[in-house]
Amino acid sequence: VWLGWRLYKLRKTPEKPSMDELEIERTFNYFSTSLFGRNTVDEILWDITKNCISHLNFEDCVVYLLDKERNIIIQKAAYGPKNPKSYEILQPIEIPMGQGIVGTVGLTGIAEIIKDTTLDPRYIVDDERRFSEITVPIIYQDQVLGIIDSEHNERNFFKDKHLRILTTIASLCANKIMRLQAEQAGVQCAWATSGGMGPDPLVVFAAPAGKTQRIQLGTAVIPTFPRHPLA
Repeated sequence: VWLGWRLYKLRKTPEKPSMDELEIERTFNYFSTSLFGRNTVDEILWDITKNCISHLNFEDCVVYLLDKERNIIIQKAAYGPKNPKSYEILQPIEIPMGQGIVGTVGLTGIAEIIKDTTLDPRYIVDDERRFSEITVPIIYQDQVLGIIDSEHNERNFFKDKHLRILTTIASLCANKIMRLQAEQAGVQCAWATSGGMGPDPLVVFAAPAGKTQRIQLGTAVIPTFPRHPLA
């Protein structure tokens, strides 16, 4: 009887969200609104580096942008030891596409979590060696625009929850960048797409709707989420 009562209570008592889940939701809510007020690409990238750390407790974060003409990825914003003051990057580096973990993700467009960098020959030491790394591409319509990369001194630090939130941030970032470029080119409407682990359609439409006068709808297969996409 006691066992049956305990099982009944477990079924009836809703589980409280963990601190990690609440932190992820707060981070998502922050980035889904903060990017709207950024009017330059640099502002978007610095907002990501300076704020994803405070919300996700990362040790460092670097955002790269792709230089198509030179086929390299360039460090454009940073947080942690790579950002000693204000909006400066300590000894910014450039990585050829296909080289290192960052260059590989830039080439394939597939995010990676490296549990132990000492076991991965692609790892490139920047300011100092760290033992785990997460690298997420910033993608718009299957084209890589840049990379969000973070390292940590603990092995196996990065989890799937970090991948989910950084993928969402990268998607929001990509839509914001393309909207800015469209406005600078005098385009009054732009396509907003989502896929894979990106945000739900409402978030996608919200990104260009901040300043765009109208949204032109097209036919596409778009994933929908009955609940919060990070749940």
